[in-house]
Amino acid sequence: MSRGRQLVSRMRTRLFGGAAEAPVGQSWSASLAQEWEDLSEGIDGALKRPGTAAVSTWEVCAADLARVVIGEPGEKALIERFSDALVPTLDALQAPHKALPGALVEGKKAGEAAGTLAAATRPLVLLPHGLDVAIPEGWAKTVVFLEPIVVAAADPAAARAALAAAGPKLAAGAREAEAALRDTLSRLPQATELEEGIVEPFDGWAQVLGRAIEIELWQAAHALIRALR
Repeated sequence: MSRGRQLVSRMRTRLFGGAAEAPVGQSWSASLAQEWEDLSEGIDGALKRPGTAAVSTWEVCAADLARVVIGEPGEKALIERFSDALVPTLDALQAPHKALPGALVEGKKAGEAAGTLAAATRPLVLLPHGLDVAIPEGWAKTVVFLEPIVVAAADPAAARAALAAAGPKLAAGAREAEAALRDTLSRLPQATELEEGIVEPFDGWAQVLGRAIEIELWQAAHALIRALR
């Protein structure tokens, strides 16, 4: 059942009443196999949101940087350098989105083979696994790319250290988000609908990680911007 049809169904139940829906349960079934195909859009939307948060935050920071370096030699090159620096971090954030189609195929096969929903969802649970390593690695490359801007700071070493400090904090945000995802997905058998029981935990994951990204990228970028004043 698509998300739109699910919403309509829930509204009708609230307005006109009806029997309580049975929980999803722990067994794989033909009906779940049909609903499985509808999961992609909702999960993918959640998986993309941390990257979107990173881009929007970085764009705001780029505008703030532009106000500081305006009129300086190589002003345009510095701003372009800053904007391009985020690419390695974005590459790490986009990995779960790229892996989703394969995880859905693998999950369906596993569910059919084992006869359990737990087996089917395991590849989905693993989508964000390892981001606590990949994101800091990407951020370290971002910091290196920012070096031509860092050397223009009054204290390059302090600016460099402030940027590097964001790496462990981003890792902590990724671990917190993954833990929240695993916790909420563990309650999937009690959900009344497969899509709601799977997509909503990914929405929660995106909210936790996206918030960490917004905070840490903004603070790191503005530490650099302050150092340039």
